[in-house]
Amino acid sequence: MDETYIKVQGILKDHFRAVETLQKDLDEWLNYFNNESPHQRKVCYGRTPVETLLGGKQVRVEKI
Repeated sequence: MDETYIKVQGILKDHFRAVETLQKDLDEWLNYFNNESPHQRKVCYGRTPVETLLGGKQVRVEKI
């Protein structure tokens, strides 16, 4: 029983380490996508998504 428990514990540690790595990589990609990568979609006009969002908020404030 102890040997099986140790094997399962090792597998779980590896799994969670892999999930943490995956989450770190995803967070880095999302940051790049939203803050550094310019987009050519109709609404963005070469701005990043964050710039587009903040620009839209500014226009709304100006119209109010």
